[in-house]
Amino acid sequence: MGALTEAYHNGLAGRAYGFVTFVGTAVGISSVAFPDETGDVPWQIWLALGAVVLLIAVVRSLPGSSAVYVHEQGNWSIELVRGNLLDYDNGCVITADRSVSTLTSDVGTGSLVGQVSQQWYDGSDAALTAEIQQALAASSRSTPVNLGELVSFGGPQGKRAWLFCLAERTEHGSRTTWHDLSTAYGRLWEQLRAGNLQEVTCPIIGAGFAGTNLSARGTLTFLLLSFHGSSLERRVTSRLRIVIHESDFDPRMYRSARAMLAELGYRH
Repeated sequence: MGALTEAYHNGLAGRAYGFVTFVGTAVGISSVAFPDETGDVPWQIWLALGAVVLLIAVVRSLPGSSAVYVHEQGNWSIELVRGNLLDYDNGCVITADRSVSTLTSDVGTGSLVGQVSQQWYDGSDAALTAEIQQALAASSRSTPVNLGELVSFGGPQGKRAWLFCLAERTEHGSRTTWHDLSTAYGRLWEQLRAGNLQEVTCPIIGAGFAGTNLSARGTLTFLLLSFHGSSLERRVTSRLRIVIHESDFDPRMYRSARAMLAELGYRH
C-alpha cells in the first residue's frame, strides 16, 4: 500500500480540509485588515503555500510504526505496532491450533508456528516439537487441549513464549469463530493475569485462522474490547503490545482504534 493511500485511509481528506479552511480564513482576515499588502502577493506564493499545506496534511496523516494508548484511570496501556511478532521474544503469545500442530507440513511456513520453527529453531520442526511435547508433559496435558489454553515453552537463547491453542483443525484447514474467540480471549486474560506479567506481546489473535470469516480490522477491535473489559475487572498486564504484520496492516486500524480507545478513556 502506497504512502498516499495509507495517508488517505488515515484521515488525509479531513486534515487537508481543516488546514485549507484555516489558511483560507487567515488569508481572508488578512485581505480585510491589509488589503494592499495581500493584493500584491504573487500567485506563485499562494500556489507554494497550498503545496506546503497539502504536504503537511499528508505527513500528519501517515500512520506511524507504533502508537501507545494509556488508560487514564487504570494502570495499563495498549501499544499497536507494525512489524514481526517474533522480534519480541520475551513474553510472546503465538497462536496455534488445539491439536498443537508443530510440523511445517501441517501448519505451513506462513503460520506463526511455522515461523517459530524457521526463525527460532533454524527450520527444525523436530526441535520445536520436542520442546512443546516436553511442555505438555510437564503440565500433564495431552492433545487436543482445551480451547484458550496456554502452553508455555522456553525457546532457544532465553526466549519465552506461549502457544495459545485456539483454532480447530478441519479437512479444510484451521478455523475459529466469533464465539470461540470470545471464550478464548476470556481464558487468555485469566491465565496472563495469574502470571503477573509486566508486558505481553501478541498478534491480532484469531485473524489468521478465520480466513474470510473474520477481517483483521474487525478482529483487532474485538481483541481490544475484550482486553479492556477484562482489565476493568482487574489488571491483566501493565502493557499489551499487539503486533500487526504488514500483510494484515490497514491504516484504518489505527484510525478506528484511536477513536474507540478515546471513547473508552485512553489517551494517545
